[in-house]
This record gives sequence, C-alpha cells and structure tokens, in this order.
Amino acid sequence: MLEGSRRGRHSSYRLAHAAASPAIGGHWILTATATARPWDGQWALVAFTLPQEHSAQRRALRGQLRWLGFAPLHDPK
Repeated sequence: MLEGSRRGRHSSYRLAHAAASPAIGGHWILTATATARPWDGQWALVAFTLPQEHSAQRRALRGQLRWLGFAPLHDPK
C-alpha cells in the first residue's frame, strides 16, 4: 500500500490513498484474507527470464511475486 516516487537519485514513499485511512486499509486486509480457501493440493509455479540489463524490472517482479506469496526456489547445494 505504498506509492513510490523518484526525483533524480532521491526516492520517497508514502501511504497510498486506500491505506491512508486505517479504517479503509484495515478493511482491505480483512476482506483480502477472509476469502482464503484451503489448499487444494495444486502448486503454482512462475518462471521468468529477463536480460541482465533489465535488473530493476527483475527485482520489481520478484518483489511483486513475493508479495503475492510466491517464494524463490534455490539449488540446495
């Protein structure tokens, strides 16, 4: 629920409109989690590839996927 802005090398964040009011933000949290269903035994896997020069987009995508509940898979070595 944060909105980011950037001016040159300076970044700043503020609460998004919906999160600015605790009542609205709290309602969103409660309703978003109230609809959770029991796990159906199915896995969801997301695979993506982005070139090295798109590292900012790759980090943003990883962050969004983490927020959605996805976790990275790592080689156990």
